Amino acid sequence: MKKNIVLTGICLATLFATPALAANCVKPEAPDLPEAYISGADQLIDMVKKFRNEYQPANEAYKKCLLDSIATYAHKSAIENKLAFATTTEIKAAKKLNAAIREFNEQSDS
Repeated sequence: MKKNIVLTGICLATLFATPALAANCVKPEAPDLPEAYISGADQLIDMVKKFRNEYQPANEAYKKCLLDSIATYAHKSAIENKLAFATTTEIKAAKKLNAAIREFNEQSDS
């Protein structure tokens, strides 16, 4: 009887510890990118630098932290969902940035 209680306790602790460990991973905020025309080359260059030098490295560190959490524990689905969301968020932000660059280039060519 005591053995079953101990095993149940261990299982519950593992179940709740996994999201807690993933909570130690610091999720970066995606950069705020404009929906429309960019006012100038300086603003565009600043956005690209911020995306490449700040957001992407922070997001990679966050994803690595999540992957390390997955490798350590058996209950992976919550962490895998966070990892997928981080990747999707980065892809959306990159597409938005690329669209802003294309729009800026089209405006500059006119």
